[in-house]
Amino acid sequence: MRGRPLSVLCLLVVGILMIMSACGLPLTAEYPQTDAADAYAEKTMSVTLTGAVRQSEIQEDYSFILIGNAILYGEERNYKIHNVKVYLTTPKRYAVGSSLCLRGKLRRIKSPTNPGEFDRELYYRIMGVRYTMSDPRIAVTDANFNFPLEILAEIREKFRERVRDTYPEDVRGIISSMLIGDKSMLDERTKAMFRIGGVSHMLVISGLHVTLLAEGVYRILRRLRFPVRSNGRWRLTGIRDTACVLISMGMLVSYAGLTGLSVSTARAVIMYGLVLGARLTRRTYDLPTAMSVAVLLLLIENPMYLLYSGFQLSFLAVLGIHLVQGRGRLMSGVILALVTLPVVLRSFYEMPLFGTVINMIAIPCLPAILGFALLGLLPGGIFAYPAVLLTRGLLLLLKATASIPFSSIILGRPGRVQTALYVGVLALYLYLSGRAGTLGKRFAVSLLIPVMICVIGFHGHTGLAVHFLDVGQGDCIVIEGDDGTNIAVDGGSTSVSDVGIYRILPFLKSEGIRRLDYLVLTHMDEDHTCGMRQILQMIADRETSLRIDTVVLPYLADRDAMYLETVRLAGQAGARVLFVSAGDSFAKGNLGLTVLGPDPALETHPVDPNAQCVVLAVSYKEFDCLLTGDVVGRGEDHLTDILRRAGKQFDVLKVAHHGSKYSTPEEFLDIVWPEISIVSCGADNRYGHPHAALLKRLRGCGTRILRTDECGEIAVKTDGESVRVRTYED
Repeated sequence: MRGRPLSVLCLLVVGILMIMSACGLPLTAEYPQTDAADAYAEKTMSVTLTGAVRQSEIQEDYSFILIGNAILYGEERNYKIHNVKVYLTTPKRYAVGSSLCLRGKLRRIKSPTNPGEFDRELYYRIMGVRYTMSDPRIAVTDANFNFPLEILAEIREKFRERVRDTYPEDVRGIISSMLIGDKSMLDERTKAMFRIGGVSHMLVISGLHVTLLAEGVYRILRRLRFPVRSNGRWRLTGIRDTACVLISMGMLVSYAGLTGLSVSTARAVIMYGLVLGARLTRRTYDLPTAMSVAVLLLLIENPMYLLYSGFQLSFLAVLGIHLVQGRGRLMSGVILALVTLPVVLRSFYEMPLFGTVINMIAIPCLPAILGFALLGLLPGGIFAYPAVLLTRGLLLLLKATASIPFSSIILGRPGRVQTALYVGVLALYLYLSGRAGTLGKRFAVSLLIPVMICVIGFHGHTGLAVHFLDVGQGDCIVIEGDDGTNIAVDGGSTSVSDVGIYRILPFLKSEGIRRLDYLVLTHMDEDHTCGMRQILQMIADRETSLRIDTVVLPYLADRDAMYLETVRLAGQAGARVLFVSAGDSFAKGNLGLTVLGPDPALETHPVDPNAQCVVLAVSYKEFDCLLTGDVVGRGEDHLTDILRRAGKQFDVLKVAHHGSKYSTPEEFLDIVWPEISIVSCGADNRYGHPHAALLKRLRGCGTRILRTDECGEIAVKTDGESVRVRTYED
């Protein structure tokens, strides 16, 4: 760092902020009235707030407004609550800078309740947003607006409309995202393909976009020649270099504002602005110094950016570019992937295996896609055809990549110790690879790469872990054995949309679970199956690298459409289907599962799915856990008889039917007598689960009661003798 004082200062600031974060210290000051404002957010009554419009956009099926400098009008005093995001079900824009008065219910943005779940609260806190409102009554109190920002907002809206009208549905979301950073037209399937291919960065406005624009404008201006009459003679002259730099910088800043000025865009604007400044002043551009300036400016603006994966990936990519100078394209791509891997895994939990090769093919096509896509928006749209063909070609490449086995490998979320060890081995690899001259030495050094992957992807544990996920009003249980056996029991919700995509699959991936040995679906109700059906469909469509070996279903003679659809999905996902009934069992190592229900002799017509659901007794050495699904009625009576004859008690009971009033009677509890009872239910659910009468019965037997709506994910871990419980809220 000799001769680079800004780089030293940057490392010092980043180090201090990282220590503060590790110690749990806030990186930014909270508003003093936050606690009082939170109390209003918990109430069901409507409140009034005022503020200025910072952003207003119409999306595909809704619109939103970002209210800045918001003031909450309380009963006794007013509270400054910074920014509020307002969602509208009707498409309507408000001018940027205008003042609004809103009346509606204030809601605090909630933290995640499961490992692996996207931390929406942290993301919005980084962006300065703590609360939301939905469909409030709105009155414009001051129609005066910020002219430059409103012009950019209107241009952005026109761009979006033009893209929607010009391009077919399969590519419009990609083109809109690449051109102006608008992801409202992107579906989850497309995002998954780009993620598996390792080219998600193409869907955000990055340094590559900014460089292409600014450098393209600069070079075009430098080549332009204008006729000028001097001393009675005509001659061609170019634009002065100063004017070229200033015009390029103006275009760059305007484009950044048009695209929403994300963190990665701001970083690119700062660093390329320094490139243009170096040209203007005839100075040498130094990448580490420029990167340090960008880091310091962004952290001064908001220290919370340090915790944002977009900030981390953006600067790690620049650092990787600096480290790979003078190396071949393939080796440069490999090093870039290795440098950014820890952040990629902490965000997405999987490594795209062919990302380097796909980037080598896709990135050279990006200028052509952007150029033709932009020209395609002109009247006539003749250039839209090349843009569509190139984009569809990219999609075909990504689909072909996704169809290759192990195109993406789930490695899980690495811990701090793993990350530190990985960084140490990576530093050793970079040092040795730069000094390995012969082919044999380079090959020997390259063996450090699988060592790094093993270090950061290691997720070994001892004993048994049973995770009860918070899926809202529904059930999902994941069992991890000490020999690598992984079992999921149910996975659905009636209160959380796309629960498989946003809660269940992220948890599995964050735990490093690449394969489920068994997926047990106790019965076909939506609150037990909808998420897992989503995951089975994703596996069939090659949208995830997770695999499921066996799908276990209750044996039924009368099979409805949902049952048959699940069997079909399992087949498409490459899983075998196992039909079970009372008396069946399956085991792996020390882990055993015994099926206590359903009893085919008790099946009625039509079928009562709750009475005929799968009930599992899970055993691990001296530990026993009873998973009851939604068993009620004749099924519960049959289960009680079986347990009475067995005379066996359980350490953990998953309370049946989310804690409904008539489930889990006293007679049943007198037999099971659990130490821990877990209720899986959604907060403020419309069924009133768990019912007060049920809770009274549980307290009566002295069991410890844990609820997913209060605790989030509940993890029960055991070595076969002692039992430890950890909740996500702890």
